[in-house]
Amino acid sequence: MAVAAKAGMGWIESLEEKLDEGDVLGILRRMPALLRKIAATATPQRLSGRSSEADWSRRDILAHMLDTETVMTFRIRKILCEDDPNISFFDQEKWVSGLRPFREKDARKLVSRFAGLRAENVALLSALDGERMKRTGVHPESGRLTLEELAARMARHDINHLKQILSE
Repeated sequence: MAVAAKAGMGWIESLEEKLDEGDVLGILRRMPALLRKIAATATPQRLSGRSSEADWSRRDILAHMLDTETVMTFRIRKILCEDDPNISFFDQEKWVSGLRPFREKDARKLVSRFAGLRAENVALLSALDGERMKRTGVHPESGRLTLEELAARMARHDINHLKQILSE
């Protein structure tokens, strides 16, 4: 995995370039397959370990990505169906620690659940025209965000956690 992690960092840079070029939905679409590969090839010891760049274990990061996708599923729909709604904050630290005793231990199952939600979100975002992607919601920390900005944040969030999972 160490060799794959070092080799992997190069293609992560290409993901960041694609994000800069505006290929947000492409990144969102690719992430489940990337995470599936990691979950299928990493040892349980590696998944329970922490990288030098993260406070959580790699399994906790995968669980956090599932939590975040759950929250994003709600936020996307709220913005689409309500006029400039408040989109709630969630305390990621409390969710990771509070849900840890109830979590699926198999990383492949965590990723499978993430992938299901992600597929729904990508299908919905892909169906929206430019006008609908400009719809907004108000986040308590970030202020007013368009769906376009929210999707870009999701992609940036994915890339950040992918780096943490792959780093030593």
